Amino acid sequence: MSLSELLTWVGVIALMIFVISYPAQRRNKKLGKKPSGGAAGAFAVMDELFHPSARESRIVAEEQAEARAPMPSADDKPFDENRIVITLPPE
Repeated sequence: MSLSELLTWVGVIALMIFVISYPAQRRNKKLGKKPSGGAAGAFAVMDELFHPSARESRIVAEEQAEARAPMPSADDKPFDENRIVITLPPE
């Protein structure tokens, strides 16, 4: 097998990988997801072994990221005599 044939096969394989993975990349981009691969799982195992308390903080961070903002009820009226009233939570 000559060098040009080898480069052709490498190009074909690279093109096939791109064509196969392109729909998943578009779907992740559309849904706003970040891709995670096998390396992420391997690092999670290492993190679990050497820093066990990081698991709880990671779980809390994931729950906070997935939490939804409370919906306003029907009794909440943002208007006060043709003015919009924005109430801020106490600090």
